[in-house]
Amino acid sequence: MTEMPEIPGLPVITRMQFLVYDPIWAHETHKNDSHELLYVVKGNVRLSTEKDCHKAGSGEVLFNPARQSHRDEFDMKEELDIFLVFFKWPALDTVLQGLGNDIFRTLQDQSKNRIRRILGEMRAAATLQKAASPLDTLVDRSLLASVLFSLLKGEEPQQIDAGENSKSERQGPRAMLFQRAKNYIERQYAEDLSLSQIATALGVSPYHLSRVFSSQNNFSLFKHLSQVRMLKATELLLERRMNIAEVAAAVGFKDPAYFSKAFKKHHGKSPSDFIA
Repeated sequence: MTEMPEIPGLPVITRMQFLVYDPIWAHETHKNDSHELLYVVKGNVRLSTEKDCHKAGSGEVLFNPARQSHRDEFDMKEELDIFLVFFKWPALDTVLQGLGNDIFRTLQDQSKNRIRRILGEMRAAATLQKAASPLDTLVDRSLLASVLFSLLKGEEPQQIDAGENSKSERQGPRAMLFQRAKNYIERQYAEDLSLSQIATALGVSPYHLSRVFSSQNNFSLFKHLSQVRMLKATELLLERRMNIAEVAAAVGFKDPAYFSKAFKKHHGKSPSDFIA
């Protein structure tokens, strides 16, 4: 087989394994130089850090960023099946450090099942216990990138039922406006958006929209817009079908230089360094 060329921009998997927990891990904190993605096939696990604690049951996913001290707590009496992927992704290190463990549960069932299916494929391939070919490795890296992008994207727009018992109606008008604003941004991020324009499209005042969005989230509307644009820009750069100026225009930046500055502020490196 022809030797596969290196594909820059994809995560690098340092190892994949079926985890057999040592009880000492539940009592002593430890950390790893690689990011850790845990897919709980069977059983229950609790990931405890200095700041918080997250639980995951069968079919759920946990993430622990590189160099974060943590404890893995579990019930020794329960049957436990964990598929663990260790990886490094320098291009997205800054973003991954902020990836929360609540994200998986906010996804729609279709997205959750897709992530489970992908991780299940990776797990099945790993059980073969054969030396991975360069092509196998590239496939695994691409699959892992797909899972991580799904998690980074976070909560997806929900379908709003017309019935009086719809989820959105139970959430109240402020939550509904917040979700409508998110949906609008995720559809129109490539446009030259302003607070006034978004507010007009949603039929509210700019002041009211700004206050509601901030009260429903821990960051502003334009912080969310920036995150959406940077995530999409990352995807386009990794596809390598557009140059930097074209990517800038595709995600709503008229000035490529300003886009490069914003990208570096978000990722810690310029677009050209990101794809180098």
